[in-house]
Formats: sequence, structure tokens, C-alpha cells
Amino acid sequence: MRFKLTAVVPLVLVLGTAGVGGFSLWRSYSQAKGLGPSPDNLELEAKLGYHLLAPTWVPPGSHYGEFGTRHGQLRILTSVEDDTDTGVFIINQEQARVNEERNKYNRNFVEAKSVKKVNVGGHPAGFSTGGIGERRLAWFQDGMFIIISSSRLSDEDLIRVAEGLK
Repeated sequence: MRFKLTAVVPLVLVLGTAGVGGFSLWRSYSQAKGLGPSPDNLELEAKLGYHLLAPTWVPPGSHYGEFGTRHGQLRILTSVEDDTDTGVFIINQEQARVNEERNKYNRNFVEAKSVKKVNVGGHPAGFSTGGIGERRLAWFQDGMFIIISSSRLSDEDLIRVAEGLK
């Protein structure tokens, strides 16, 4: 009996530690890859009847923000924060409308206000700077107008987030 316990206890400790370590590594990896749809997004999709985009890549340590996803009068906002609950970026989504005036207003973000032209998944996009200095990446994709705003991420990381929206 003593031999069995002597062999089993170290085995359980090693496997237990590897299991916890493995979970931590999986959690970090999954966060660095992306978040998938938030519960708020799924609930809102059912209400609205159309798909909301979710990030498949976020910086390590990021998670959906405290206010989650909010449906405003025209746009749907989703906040992503880090482990210190500091905002990392916000995704703004709006269905492209039949209303030409609203579409013109949104196209202005991509065309006239852009100081740097880029492509996001083959779609023309543009960077601009907001009123408090945040960078904004704006484009149209699959019937949606999208803006990702951040005062922390580089332009390259904003493009990485944008190209990973699914």
C-alpha cells in the first residue's frame, strides 16, 4: 500500500500541476487568438435578425468590457478591455442603410476624413484621428459600416483586429 501511495501522490501532483498550467496556457492562447461572440452579441443578433461581427484576434489579456455590447440609435458598440479594465478598443457596427444621407455620412469617414488609406480584407478603408486623439479605422464590409477606435493599439494591430472580424 505504501508503494502505491508513494507512486500515486507524485503522479497526481505532476498531472494536476500540468493540468492547471495547461489551462492557463490555453486561456492565454485563446485570448490572444480572439474572443468569439459575446453573450450580448448573440442576444442582440437574435433581436435584430442579422449577424454582428466579433474579433478573432485581440491582444493577449483582452476581454469584453464591462459595458459589453450596447445598441445605440444607429450603431452597435462593443468594448474590449485588458486585465486592468482599461479600454483597448471599441468596435462600432452599423448596417449600411437605404438612407443615402447616412451612407454619405459614413463614406465620409472612409474617404474624406482618412489621413491614411489601407485595405481591410480587400475593402477600401481609412485611418483618421478622433477628437481625443484616438485612432479610427473605418470601412464597409458585407453590408455593414465598421469603425474600430483605440488610443492604445498601433495601426498594424488595428488592421489585425479588423481583418479578423467574423
